Parts: sequence; C-alpha cells; structure tokens
Amino acid sequence: LPDYILDFGHVILGTVKTHVIGACNMGKILASFEIERQNFSKTGFLIDLERVKNLPNDDSVEFVVTFDPRGA
Repeated sequence: LPDYILDFGHVILGTVKTHVIGACNMGKILASFEIERQNFSKTGFLIDLERVKNLPNDDSVEFVVTFDPRGA
C-alpha cells in the first residue's frame, strides 16, 4: 500500500477532530484489510472500521478517523 499522511493540523486539548477517509481498490483482484487496533492504544486515535473483505475492483469504502488528544 502507498504511504499516506493524515494531517489533523493543530488540535486543541479538549477538542476532537474527525476525518472521513475513502479507500478505493484500484487493483485487478479483490482487496481485504483490517485495522490492528492494539497499535493505536493510548494514541488518541480511533478508527471506525473493523475489517474490509473482498472489496471489488473500482469499489471503495469510507471510514472515519477521530483524534482526541486527551487519549494520547
């Protein structure tokens, strides 16, 4: 997968910022992926996506990434 930087900019303590992310399967085979939630423990990030299985070619999925600096 290509590297991707999600910049929330300045987030003031006590506020929460969210971004909606779209992932599109541009390949020729079905795509599957999941988020390893333990990697985000105590970082302040929450990703509202469990698992994507067999995403067809040229199809996409949207999910929400939330950052709460109090959780970091």
